[in-house]
Amino acid sequence: MNAFIEATKWPMGFEPDDTTSLLQCTIVNERTSVGTSVGQHVHQTGQFVVALSGLVGLALGRNRIAFPPSSAAWVPPGCRHEGFLGEGAVSLYCHINPEWAAMLPTEPYRLLLSPMVIAMLKHFSTLPRRYPMHSHEARLAGVLFEELAAAPKLPISFVLFPNHPALKRIAESIIQSPQLDRPVASWAQETAMSERTLARLVLKETGLSFGAWRL
Repeated sequence: MNAFIEATKWPMGFEPDDTTSLLQCTIVNERTSVGTSVGQHVHQTGQFVVALSGLVGLALGRNRIAFPPSSAAWVPPGCRHEGFLGEGAVSLYCHINPEWAAMLPTEPYRLLLSPMVIAMLKHFSTLPRRYPMHSHEARLAGVLFEELAAAPKLPISFVLFPNHPALKRIAESIIQSPQLDRPVASWAQETAMSERTLARLVLKETGLSFGAWRL
């Protein structure tokens, strides 16, 4: 049985380090089973990791960052990372060539995307990944890049996904059943912790109170 959260798996034929393309996009909805992923790695290209549905996130060093649909994360070239997906989640990866990536921040950050930008990203995922430099596609890529660069920015640590096994189980339960409205005492009992210990652990792992993290 698959774990609820696993590393992303590139679609067949996608080359994330292809530096000949100005901008290339691909939909990612497959996962790599636990124990067979390559772990955190780097790319020559920069990438926007876009959440389309479900639990989408990144491992960056010791942190695991989850972000909701209609948002994305920028990962600059050379930044160690690993993407992950919850069961049934869908993400989109937009890779930017190093020349364009050099015009963006050198540190990861989160960003909010408009419906227009998401539609453009999905459109690019259907196009050939190589197109002439002065083609219509190349001009459209320039517009999309400008929109991504101008999108509202958020701190990368806006939503932290916990590393502690007990908190991961709680997070998975909440994601699978968002209507759950159990009090902290109930979660504490399930994880064999006191309410105080659970609250301290959530604060340590996420920087938020249990109530704020639950939302």
